[in-house]
Amino acid sequence: MKIAVISDIHENVHNLIQAIKIIEEEKCEVLFCLWDVGRSKLFEIMFTLQIPVYFTFGNHDGNVIKDTKLLLRHKAWWHVRSNGFYQKVELDGKKMFLTHYDELAEIVAKSWEFDACFGWHLHIAFEKSFWNCLCVNPGEITGTRTSKPWFYIYETKTHNGKFVEIEHHHEMHTPETLEFYKKMK
Repeated sequence: MKIAVISDIHENVHNLIQAIKIIEEEKCEVLFCLWDVGRSKLFEIMFTLQIPVYFTFGNHDGNVIKDTKLLLRHKAWWHVRSNGFYQKVELDGKKMFLTHYDELAEIVAKSWEFDACFGWHLHIAFEKSFWNCLCVNPGEITGTRTSKPWFYIYETKTHNGKFVEIEHHHEMHTPETLEFYKKMK
């Protein structure tokens, strides 16, 4: 099973749209969103995938109640699952832990309970192992901190993955972004 793991969107609509295109091309079957999305309306972009979406809230998602209400109203709620600030997910025989927070991710990764832990708040893409646990920070969709928007695709069968750079990335105010925000008003 192919799982796309994204994080730190920070309202960069253009880069999120580019990531979604790649996720579709790669035929990922599940999306893990480790948050810092920004505006609730960006959910709409993720829902175009028509695959299960698991998410956790981050430190830049201040309106958790509003976001949750939007998710509940959305017609695709059936394939969206959230546990708040972390998720325990078992898919294809792999136990995985999702969070936005680095301290929590590291503690859990060292617990011997999970096969993979996706998290870390650093925006910097990395992959390492703590004993038996694959630990991944998928990088950032926004690209503002590192100038390289990345995400990660994890293969449950091989217990490996790859980083995917968004090649045609932009900063925040592109024509696509401005058009998206115009529709929001």
